[in-house]
Amino acid sequence: AKFLHTSGKYSSGRAGVAETAYDLLSVLSPDMDFPVDEKGKMSTPSDGTWKLASMAVKLALNCRTGPDSKNWFYDTEIDLFRRRGNPKLGYAHGNMDGYWYLNNDYHLRSVHLGTYKTTASFQNLRLSGPKGEKILAVFDTVPENLEVVLKQGEESRVLAGEDRARALSIVEDGRRGGRSLRLNVPAGAALSITLKGLDEKFDAQNEYTRVSYDFKGQQAGLRLNGRTLPVYYHSLYNRGAILVRDSLRAENKGDDSFGRFTYRNFYGARSRWTRETVLTAEGVMVVRDEYEPCRDVDGYQASPCWLLMAEGAIGADGRNWFDAPARDHAWWQKQKKRVLLYLHPGKGLSIGQVAHRASQDIGGATHNAFARAVVRAGEPQVWLSVLVPFNEGRDAAAVARKIRTSVDEKGSASATVGRLKVTIGEDGAWSVKRQPASSF
Repeated sequence: AKFLHTSGKYSSGRAGVAETAYDLLSVLSPDMDFPVDEKGKMSTPSDGTWKLASMAVKLALNCRTGPDSKNWFYDTEIDLFRRRGNPKLGYAHGNMDGYWYLNNDYHLRSVHLGTYKTTASFQNLRLSGPKGEKILAVFDTVPENLEVVLKQGEESRVLAGEDRARALSIVEDGRRGGRSLRLNVPAGAALSITLKGLDEKFDAQNEYTRVSYDFKGQQAGLRLNGRTLPVYYHSLYNRGAILVRDSLRAENKGDDSFGRFTYRNFYGARSRWTRETVLTAEGVMVVRDEYEPCRDVDGYQASPCWLLMAEGAIGADGRNWFDAPARDHAWWQKQKKRVLLYLHPGKGLSIGQVAHRASQDIGGATHNAFARAVVRAGEPQVWLSVLVPFNEGRDAAAVARKIRTSVDEKGSASATVGRLKVTIGEDGAWSVKRQPASSF
């Protein structure tokens, strides 16, 4: 459910913390507070920084305003989907073919780039994914098929002639260099722009997985084919993860276990996130995260976000470990437990914590711990996190002193916790070794 809709009401759309509300990797534009602002909400980007506006097309395949498919069609009379073979038998809020990846085909006919009350700039509206990149509009000139609508109060009209020319300018500025299209918004009005007349048919899982453009402004927009806009979707941070099924691994060595997954299309069309986890027999969990950023998210900030149960005030002592009460206990536990999160202090990482709400499936206030990095296209970034359970009443600092971590130049990671040594290689090899004698 966390990835099906990326950011829906059960992944903290209503809590206002969007992508940061689970123990996942978050990626945000460089002009946003990371992972949330001081009030515990997603911050508003600045209007002077170029950034990515994007929609993972997988969201369009199953959302409430998605396209028709072989087995399901959208009934405009009830604003819901019905079965083609038996339309009188119930309904669905989304296209069920899309939910189960039975409908990957998409036909793009128009892209609405938002409605703006202040000046904004645009460059390189594109399709991108495993097949590569296809530019739909460079915006170094004004496309003839770009519709501009002026909205003033309750009235709106399509601009033409000199009015349209005044609303659109070509300027020497762009995220990729060169020129871009600037929208000149009159005072007290709003301008809406839509690129029409498209005829792009593609596989939204395996060819082009995103519709994107580079943008300078505060609030971008995207609506496909005049109707498709997923609930709780935000164009400036859109995870859009697609599971790489061949990456899945789960194995045991004695009472120690290992798991691995990779998601592609992760915030960027050709970005990949891999998480590898070792859980030891003692309950120590070592997590290696690797993010391979593509050009879409060059210069963005990223980190795994670990949500600990809130307890007291957040300190500002610059340490790289945090402890909290356990969220729950197994029925057989006789002793109350706590958990210590140790973040490897790698080069260029900014480690911290911030308080915010979480969605109802987590519940209550949380302290979000992170190790923020600025990522660069084509340069893999590796994080190492260690979670250690310990008995309530034990000194957390003493537990932290028993932890040592390292990440080498190739990305291989190791963590020593007391007598345990856990290694996760860049090639996926893993091991757990135990020194005799001294207790953990």
